[in-house]
Amino acid sequence: MISTASPSSRQQNVPMAQSRQGLAWALLAIALLAAFVLPTAFPALILLPLLAAILAFPVMPKGSLQRFVGAAWFSSLLVVILAWVKEPLIGPILPRPESWLVAALLLLLSLFFALLARWSGVNEQLALTRTTQESLEREAGERQAALQRLLTDVEQRAATQSSLLSEVKQRTHELGLLNEMGELFHAYRTVEEAYDSVVRLTAQLFPDDGGALCLTTDTPHQIQTVAMWGKNAVEAAFDEDDCWALRNGKEHLVSQSNPGAPCRHLKAPIPVEHLCLPLKTQGRTLGVFHLAPPTSGSFTEGKLRLARLAAEQVALVLANLQLQENLRSQSVNDPLTGLYNRRYMEESLKREVRRVSRSQKPLGLIVLDIDHLQRFNDAMGYESGDTLLRELSAFFQANTRGGDIACRYSGEEFVIVLSEAPIEVVRARADLFRDALKQFKAQRGAGPNAVTLSIGVANFPQDGVSAEALLREATRAMARAKEAGGNQVVIAT
Repeated sequence: MISTASPSSRQQNVPMAQSRQGLAWALLAIALLAAFVLPTAFPALILLPLLAAILAFPVMPKGSLQRFVGAAWFSSLLVVILAWVKEPLIGPILPRPESWLVAALLLLLSLFFALLARWSGVNEQLALTRTTQESLEREAGERQAALQRLLTDVEQRAATQSSLLSEVKQRTHELGLLNEMGELFHAYRTVEEAYDSVVRLTAQLFPDDGGALCLTTDTPHQIQTVAMWGKNAVEAAFDEDDCWALRNGKEHLVSQSNPGAPCRHLKAPIPVEHLCLPLKTQGRTLGVFHLAPPTSGSFTEGKLRLARLAAEQVALVLANLQLQENLRSQSVNDPLTGLYNRRYMEESLKREVRRVSRSQKPLGLIVLDIDHLQRFNDAMGYESGDTLLRELSAFFQANTRGGDIACRYSGEEFVIVLSEAPIEVVRARADLFRDALKQFKAQRGAGPNAVTLSIGVANFPQDGVSAEALLREATRAMARAKEAGGNQVVIAT
């Protein structure tokens, strides 16, 4: 039964229990001492150990109580033995046979309590051993459970660290690809050269996804698909209103967790999920970056973040390439006609002369001057004059080879370098240019104010072995054609 006594009451009972234990032991001592001194008090002396046992019963532990009772009965036996030894004094009180009977009874009781005390001690030892074993087993179980929890925690942390390490490696790989994208693009001279790198690096960033890079064109509101990778179906050309990202100026995501209307520039079958990111930089929209995974639920936060970074990198690099291309074009091209300018022609002519000198090939040079251009402008207007210059330049570009160089040398003068062309081919090309001018739309309605061409032709090496000499001889031939009334071709030699 569990005691419900308060701690204060238990503390108050401790001195009382100690006093009663002391009194019990004192009674035993008094009984033994009185057996020597007062043998005539034999009956009372036998009762003193019993009284001591009664006093000790409520305050002693179980094992100690049994041992004490055994000691009490053994003390009573000693009292009887001492009384029997002093039989002459106590004979009248207790007859001899009865004293033997009492002594035997007390001896048996003493042996009984001694065995009981031994058995109790063994039981207590076994109980203590059992309790200790159970406590150890319980503690071992608790420690094993704690160890198992610790191992589980260590495994979870190891798995978490492994996952983090894998994620760090993946992020490092992705950042490396983005940096490589930026570094490679710096080596390109035109936007078109960068498309292959966009496909290769983006396919590594998103190996399971299809995608496309779509850019704006010179035609207003028209988008052209310039690169695709993976399993993807995007229209080759479409209107910017067909893409929600371009229409709204922000990313458009269609996914399992974010349903929405698909873009109309996608071909059937429409992917379950797709992402369109506008390529914007410095307030300009360059195009759209498109991704389409093969399965639903693929657009995690990590993939969306990576896609945004990739789109920003592509937009930045393409903007830089376009800017460089525009600057380069402005530095070597005439803004009105689109032909090369004088500086580029002079550098290119020197390079071509050195090349044909090594290969012993011919080189043709044509210098053209528009006759009466000022009169045409006064009669038809300067806008018509600019239109005429653009038409003539477009005709030059359409009728020269890829290795030839057509440039606007001054306001109304043009120079065309024909690489590895003999004099007969150069003369025929000059006649073609002179005759074609009559058919230009800008000439319609000009009447007597229509313009013509004065053309001078020079050839390497007959007319000169340097770029300066060739240009000088062709210019002189053009001047002679102009002095002769214009609208004719003059050969330098």
